[in-house]
Amino acid sequence: MVDFPTLSRGVCIAGYQETLAIDPTLRTVPEDGKMMTRGRVTSAKKRFTVPLSGINDTDKALLEEFEINTVNVGAETFNWTRHKQGVEVTFAVRLAEPITFQLNSDDPTLWDAMIVMDED
Repeated sequence: MVDFPTLSRGVCIAGYQETLAIDPTLRTVPEDGKMMTRGRVTSAKKRFTVPLSGINDTDKALLEEFEINTVNVGAETFNWTRHKQGVEVTFAVRLAEPITFQLNSDDPTLWDAMIVMDED
């Protein structure tokens, strides 16, 4: 399994989010109107939303190459490491959607990217 590419410099990830990839609750409302629920799966998978701000053209090209030719957007699994307060945890993930790029509003020579990944 391949690893998420290492970018040439640190980027701002303000707005990082972790949620469940899907709601694992099955809900049924029978004729009496009282909702019945039960769990769908034994383990809930996470969704990671990672906004990257201030990416240069080289890193943008690296991410595009990784997305298109290495992991075929969401077809292949890869290792992604979350760095949080000095603790590193690696997850096997897939891209949940294509990476979105837009010009950085403060510096139009740089890019911002939004990467959404689901735990495999």
